[in-house]
Amino acid sequence: MNMNEFQTWVQEFYEKRGWTQYGPFIRVGFLMGEAGKIARRVKTGTKIILRKDQTII
Repeated sequence: MNMNEFQTWVQEFYEKRGWTQYGPFIRVGFLMGEAGKIARRVKTGTKIILRKDQTII
């Protein structure tokens, strides 16, 4: 993935979640929450499932 592809992916990721209306500090908070979900799953050995809309179950 090159930088342009990454920027496009991030923009789509934010738009799907309605995050584009928030400032950068709030968005970082949302991303930290998503990272926390993954960290808990990794720590407990629980399977991580990523839906087609890229939400974590």
